[in-house]
Amino acid sequence: GDPAREAVAKTTARALWLQFREYDLERGRPRPRNVTFAKTIMPLPHLEPFVRHPLLFLTVCTAKRGRFLANECAHAILAQLWRDAPCHNGWWVGRYAVMPDHIHLFAMPGEKSVSLHRWISTWKSLSSRRIVAETGAIPPIWQRDYFDRFIRTTESCSSKWDYVRNNPVRAGLVVKPEDWPYQGVIHDLSG
Repeated sequence: GDPAREAVAKTTARALWLQFREYDLERGRPRPRNVTFAKTIMPLPHLEPFVRHPLLFLTVCTAKRGRFLANECAHAILAQLWRDAPCHNGWWVGRYAVMPDHIHLFAMPGEKSVSLHRWISTWKSLSSRRIVAETGAIPPIWQRDYFDRFIRTTESCSSKWDYVRNNPVRAGLVVKPEDWPYQGVIHDLSG
């Protein structure tokens, strides 16, 4: 390329972007000068599994990072939903930790499982209603999305669990990881 042509192309592209940014598509006219773009929340990309029954590491956060999960009631509600998941949704939960404003868990789909998104949406919905009813928490309980990571090796799984089990220690909630009462194993997913 010709440097002069590239400079013109960049200038033209920037001018078009500025025009587009200042144009209100819904009203079909330029935006007033004092109006700015609202922040748009884009959903997180979620990859398709690379194996039939992948082990996933999930993080699900509370809405506005509200700190209302680290109690016996919320812990019992979530653990029961995850215990019942293989029968209802075909998902198996292994190790998990419930923190005040988020949860970490390892999960694996069974033979006839619903999609990951549908399973998470289901237990988030059911737990929300029960947590609100039983603790008086103000909805919404959960953020819309979640973070998922495929676990590919045993080392990856153990390093993730070390991170999770030390979360309460890093947060100053307990001195030793084993002292955190809101963690456990629902199903053994190692074999």
